[in-house]
Amino acid sequence: MNLSVLIDYISRQLHTFVRTFSVGGDELASYCAIPEFTDRCYMTLPIADYIVRLQKEKQPLLFSIGEICYALVDSGQAVYLIGPVLFDAPVALYLCEKELSDDIAPLTWLQSLSRTNFEHFIKEILFFHNLFADETCDKRSLLRSNLAQRPVNQAIQKKYTKILFENQENATRHNPYDQELREQGSIERGDIEALSKSMEEDYAGDLGTLSKDPVRNMKDLAIVLVTLASRSAIRGGLSPEVSFSLSDSYIQQIEEINDISNLIYFAKEMEYHYASLVHDIRSRQSGIKKDKKNPHIEKCKDYIFSHLHDRITVDTLATELGYHPDYLSHLFKESEGIGLSQYIIREKITRARNLLTYSDYTYSEIASYLGFASQSHFGKHFKNITGYTPRQYRDSFGVVKE
Repeated sequence: MNLSVLIDYISRQLHTFVRTFSVGGDELASYCAIPEFTDRCYMTLPIADYIVRLQKEKQPLLFSIGEICYALVDSGQAVYLIGPVLFDAPVALYLCEKELSDDIAPLTWLQSLSRTNFEHFIKEILFFHNLFADETCDKRSLLRSNLAQRPVNQAIQKKYTKILFENQENATRHNPYDQELREQGSIERGDIEALSKSMEEDYAGDLGTLSKDPVRNMKDLAIVLVTLASRSAIRGGLSPEVSFSLSDSYIQQIEEINDISNLIYFAKEMEYHYASLVHDIRSRQSGIKKDKKNPHIEKCKDYIFSHLHDRITVDTLATELGYHPDYLSHLFKESEGIGLSQYIIREKITRARNLLTYSDYTYSEIASYLGFASQSHFGKHFKNITGYTPRQYRDSFGVVKE
């Protein structure tokens, strides 16, 4: 193995030093591919102590001084110290020295350090380690040994034991699981009436406690409900990309609501919305036999949703999915009960309706954004599908007026 090339690669990838030590802790070499880069923390590190710990754990050792992070890797013949690095978001490591003092790491020096993503950092550290290791170290093992939350299992068991004991003492129960199944099953089927009945059920159980703060607790419960509803809707036929995007929107809005009553109402309306979307899909597909559906069609629909701002053609879709255009059109019509070109236009008009209702984009901008040849071309298709001109639709339903 050409160690010099490997060390140069790691230094360039992480923009930092790679130092080589003997297994006894003596420094043998130091390399950095970045000109004039300095390490003001190095002399404060208890390297010998860390090397002893590293040799016991048999996998990379991460440690930090304040925000500055290093990694130690044992090759069997030598030990390599990689760092310093700064992460683009705080990471709490199990081994963390005291905070940095201004004389060791002045602000000007900290600002000179390149920031990297923690995921990228551990990927390179694992790559370096596994080139030498007899047994491969995976990401989970590395994180379990090095993150500050190492004893998470004991912490969870302690909380679980306490909650279980208190619930039994107070005769407290969670909501019945079968009620949840009925509620989510209603969304999956697009059965709005059944959903309404399941919401009206009376039961002795309580909602879970996810936070000690009542408002934060209800927000967290609402987020859980959005997650469940979005997955139920996907199983019911809603495009995953549509469902996930809508889920993101709902969760962001949940964070803006700060009273429990409105959070409860909002969560229920969210479930009705998902159920109605599935209901609309199933209504359009009511004459299609289930055994004729092709799973590849979902990929086609997701592609259309993600490229509504482009000029999508059947040929483009066929190339993307690896089908002949005529065959893809046949499969789509058989599965969805609508021609592929018609479906594309319908989805573009659905997006246009949202933009006309909730944005102040002009009609020409909307036509351009959605890949129509002209504003008149857009207006023609819009009226054919909705019965309104774009202006009439905005005047009737628009929240934001031009």
